[in-house]
Amino acid sequence: MELFTISDIENLSGIKAHTFRVWEQRYSLLQPKRRESKHRYYDNEDLRHILQIAHLNRSGYKISKIARMSPEQLKTLTLDKAVADTLYENFIDQLVQACREFDEDRFNKIFHTIFLHIGFEKVVLHIFYPLLQRIGVYWMTDTTRPVQEHFASHLIIKKMMVAINALDNPVNGGVTALFNPTGEHHEIPVLFIQYLLKKNGKRSRYFGADLQPSVIEDYLKLQPLEKLHMHVITNFSNLSMNELAAEMINRFPELEIIVSGPQAANVSINHKRLTVLTSMEDLMKFCNGSDVF
Repeated sequence: MELFTISDIENLSGIKAHTFRVWEQRYSLLQPKRRESKHRYYDNEDLRHILQIAHLNRSGYKISKIARMSPEQLKTLTLDKAVADTLYENFIDQLVQACREFDEDRFNKIFHTIFLHIGFEKVVLHIFYPLLQRIGVYWMTDTTRPVQEHFASHLIIKKMMVAINALDNPVNGGVTALFNPTGEHHEIPVLFIQYLLKKNGKRSRYFGADLQPSVIEDYLKLQPLEKLHMHVITNFSNLSMNELAAEMINRFPELEIIVSGPQAANVSINHKRLTVLTSMEDLMKFCNGSDVF
């Protein structure tokens, strides 16, 4: 269990310590614990409660009204999407600043806070992806440097690996090979796909980025596969997306081929063993075992 000082709470919530003390005295909203030294501290549940209060207050709810709400009412309102969008922006801003300053401890603490609040999948979809897009825009406008983007990606990949390893290993069903094709180096979406498949009881192997098809051929000499799933964002290969999909179909005649990512929209060929996922919604449904068509 993590412990937070009033200074931590101030930084994570954006609400001044003085304001929290007023709320404590006037509305009995917060009940901090105290060390032997009489200094206040807060635990994970306190932080979750404080973030809900602070977020609703920023979203227009008067603190006097929040003080009368039950814990369940607070949770329900906080999860409302119209309210949640503002919360996401607040956390993204904080993570951007942590990456600019190469502050891994701050990044980890902010991530832990978000994870407790909305869960891992929403962190990836609503925080990590927009964070990387934001840093990319800042790089294009000469506001950040490439090393800061690499710093953010490295930390996100670490979080992905922890989340994947925390899930139980599926034991039944065919195996899906996950990879980025030649010239593609964006690993984070593929790791998220692995997380989703594993969470839904589906077996997979991650073969890495910038993969040569011969690596999969070598693997097939030793172990069977059921599907090949390649995720393509930029396609720096010498092939068009149709040619890349056709190569996989022809090279691996016994396997189902799945193509996802922004470049999947450029696949126009049809084949009974080819599945093309052109949106995040389609990808999520596919990993969950739902029909996307």
